[in-house]
Amino acid sequence: MRSKLFAFYLHSFPNSSIKIREQIDKPLREFEKFTCLPDLGSFFVFPMVSVSPKEDLVSGIIAEDFDRVEWALKNGVGTDFLTPEGDSPLHLAILQKNQKIFELILDHSENLDQFTSEGKTPLLLSIEKGRLEYFHLLLKKGANPFFPDEKGKSPLEYSVESKDFHFLKVFFRDGQSPDFINQDKETLVHLAIRINNEGILGFLLENGADPNKANSKMQYPIQIAAELGHWGCMNLLLDTGVEHVNEIGSSGKSPLHLTCEAGNLTLTKKILELGADPNLTDSEGLTALYYASGKNDIELVECLLSKNADPALSALHPISNACDGGSISVVQLFLETGMEPNFVNKNGEPLLLRAVHSQNPELVELLIDRGANINQGNKEGRTPLMEAVISKNISIVELLLKKGADRSLKDNSGYSALTWAGAADLVEIERLIRSSTG
Repeated sequence: MRSKLFAFYLHSFPNSSIKIREQIDKPLREFEKFTCLPDLGSFFVFPMVSVSPKEDLVSGIIAEDFDRVEWALKNGVGTDFLTPEGDSPLHLAILQKNQKIFELILDHSENLDQFTSEGKTPLLLSIEKGRLEYFHLLLKKGANPFFPDEKGKSPLEYSVESKDFHFLKVFFRDGQSPDFINQDKETLVHLAIRINNEGILGFLLENGADPNKANSKMQYPIQIAAELGHWGCMNLLLDTGVEHVNEIGSSGKSPLHLTCEAGNLTLTKKILELGADPNLTDSEGLTALYYASGKNDIELVECLLSKNADPALSALHPISNACDGGSISVVQLFLETGMEPNFVNKNGEPLLLRAVHSQNPELVELLIDRGANINQGNKEGRTPLMEAVISKNISIVELLLKKGADRSLKDNSGYSALTWAGAADLVEIERLIRSSTG
């Protein structure tokens, strides 16, 4: 049995170049419990504290002392154990930067997927510490990249989440399949999209990963990319010619609904070319055209109309959303194609009232000039003038009064525009209304 004396001796005489083995004529393990050792002509008495072979191996790894590690292994010390801190010799070797010791420990290790007390396998630890060569050697030796930890995640999944696809390159270098599936039936493609890593996703797709597999919740990669707004990832998927472009996701919307809602013309064009249905309704009965109409992007709307998108198929007419968004060009387009300016949606709201809510005086004026009834109210009887007062929009109040809005009308509660102004202490608006009554 060796002794802690050797480590203590080196610590006590750091400047001595004389190795302790050269000063004694027998191994330390043969000394009695107390002994004296000569050094530079002096004698020192040290208590000889016995340590186990396993402790000797561990201390050698930590001290990066190759000779001690080799001696311990040659004398039959195994590696299939954990230290009191919960690490195996292989884990400890990964923590150090001495590759020679790591390779020595690896050659003497049989359990390459052993957990630490924290549930980490050697492969996972090599990823965490950025030990790419260690990762490669572990795989070559037979470590399992699919072996899940206590959280149910494999080293391969962690390599994706590390955002360093060099680890993936090592994995695929030997022709491994990129279509790994975890316990949630998610592929590496799903995982790369979730962390929004276009580099890793592109690498996976280039290496043959399938972009059309669903997870356990029947979510396809294209849906996840769209719902998370990871447009770069979605673009990569579309460039591969993905399928399932008309699937409704957990958001209740299809990928096309989501690209239109985001106002992304480029992806909208691409997904339409792959067969996305422009008239598909979401869980609320709304079409992609409805969402596109609120983005103040005439080109986006025209793109959908060119693919035969039908405004009448949406539960709420797209022109209502265009009014909400203050999109003059889109409203004008619908009016020019025959839309009635006095159209009332299923919630009982006329277009002019929606335009007032958009806070856009130009849009309000456009509808009035196209024949919209300036006094047409909603189900509560509130007219555009009343709504403009409630919104505290002086410019629209002034415009409506100038265009002939009736100040005397009252809503279902008996309130006039002047009553609303007085109740909110809107002095300037109240003055405008009073002066207009002359």
